[in-house]
Amino acid sequence: MNSIKTANGTTLRIAGFTGKVTIKDDGAKDVQPSVNLLLHDGYKVATAAGANAYISLDGKDVVMLDGGGAVSVEKSGSGLKLTLTSGTMYSGLDAKELSHVQTSNMATGVRG
Repeated sequence: MNSIKTANGTTLRIAGFTGKVTIKDDGAKDVQPSVNLLLHDGYKVATAAGANAYISLDGKDVVMLDGGGAVSVEKSGSGLKLTLTSGTMYSGLDAKELSHVQTSNMATGVRG
């Protein structure tokens, strides 16, 4: 996996998460984290210490936001740009590699 600061895609979705993940919409209102949640322009995603969030880029590639990290989603041309605002984000995951993610209250499989 490679540490990155930005990632781009036309469709960004939560592919999975572990631990406490906080998502806010463009109006700073809380959004309940869930698998396949579509991220829009202005959204912010943050992870607590020891938590991870996996974000799918167009259903192909997956980036991982490590514990204590935060990203923002911004419109970029005809797509969206995911920008790291704190912590560490990693690339190099394939959606097919992310076969099982366990959340605090459920387990899910991601198909690619």
